[in-house]
Amino acid sequence: VPGRPKVVSATLAVALVLLAVLGVALNPRRIALPEKATSGQLLLDGSFELAATSPWVGRVGGPARSGARGATVRPPRPLRQDIAIAAIDGHTYRAEAWVRGTGNGLLTIMTRCPKPESVTTPIRATGIWTQISATLDARHGTGCSLGVEIAATHGDFAVDDSSVIEDDLPNGSFETPAIPWDVAPAGASTTATAVPVADAVDGTHVLRMTSAAANGSVGLEIPLDRSSEPFEATLSVMLRSVGPNAVPVDVAVWGRCPGHDENQNRHLQVSRAWREVRVTFRFSARVEAALIRPDGDPCRLRPEIYLRQRGTIELDAATLSRRIVRLRRR
Repeated sequence: VPGRPKVVSATLAVALVLLAVLGVALNPRRIALPEKATSGQLLLDGSFELAATSPWVGRVGGPARSGARGATVRPPRPLRQDIAIAAIDGHTYRAEAWVRGTGNGLLTIMTRCPKPESVTTPIRATGIWTQISATLDARHGTGCSLGVEIAATHGDFAVDDSSVIEDDLPNGSFETPAIPWDVAPAGASTTATAVPVADAVDGTHVLRMTSAAANGSVGLEIPLDRSSEPFEATLSVMLRSVGPNAVPVDVAVWGRCPGHDENQNRHLQVSRAWREVRVTFRFSARVEAALIRPDGDPCRLRPEIYLRQRGTIELDAATLSRRIVRLRRR
């Protein structure tokens, strides 16, 4: 049965914001995070809620997509934040933000080191909030810091709900020909191919999945180290249908250990408009014990998207981030 997303009361959310801002006032060196918690979030104040002590350079106030505040970007003043996190070779980092307005610009995620790397995605703001992202596969990043920049090249636009996360999914933006995702059932009934589209969320390509029968799926196996600490994993993916009708889709994250499988999933109707879907999965106490054992076969994570009837959907900007959690009491 698909899981139901947890709802946090508005009163609790407001209280957390007030406590976070008070913490900054009492201790100016401490940067609070008043936005809703996001697994793997590396940016400070990604929702621009802090009235002061902002970690952003070039910030100008603007309308909000969530909360009370947003930011505005206009030439020649970009919005920037340096992230005091050491990047790691072979790891993937994804920057994302929601934009709205009439201008054009660029979203860039980069490393700052002797061999800098960067990836840039064009921004074409419209009158509705649209998510933009850029994904960097670090190759010379060890020991370097990360940075993100949002710049306007023409006109201006509002920015809100930005983030940078460390991602466990290889090629989640489907920009390279090698797609490690597998399809089920194997054979001609289900296919998945990276194709170029003009309105990709991240980069220029998306993954187009077609199923000639119900319950076709696309997924990816991610082996875990035997010494992994207990954690929860959040899958985020942008989805839309190809065709005039909405189609039923299940989005799941599996945790698989020897002799035991479990998952968290969401069921939804996907239309022709891009939609962000998030699923957070945490191993049970039984599997947590298997995670930290020194011997035996390793556990695996598996994000998987199921098409519950015949049809075609597109995926983009898929990420899987982790957050370490305390071991549950037995």
